[in-house]
Amino acid sequence: MKRDRSSVPEETLRTLLRQKRIEKGYSQLKLSLLLDNTRTFVSKYESGERYLTFTEVILICQVLGVDPREITMEIANHLQ
Repeated sequence: MKRDRSSVPEETLRTLLRQKRIEKGYSQLKLSLLLDNTRTFVSKYESGERYLTFTEVILICQVLGVDPREITMEIANHLQ
């Protein structure tokens, strides 16, 4: 299956991760520092310019204090 950055699941993932970051009170820079990455990494995945790997999603969830199952279930609901 070919990935599509504009698909509902991809947009849902980006939206959920961005919302969780904002709820936590983190800027893109703060999150990037906690991830030991660059601000452009966060900016590009939030804007859809870059895909996230599964392990990157897990790491981001850990840093944000989010249960990855919550994100997974939310995306799964959009696939039905």
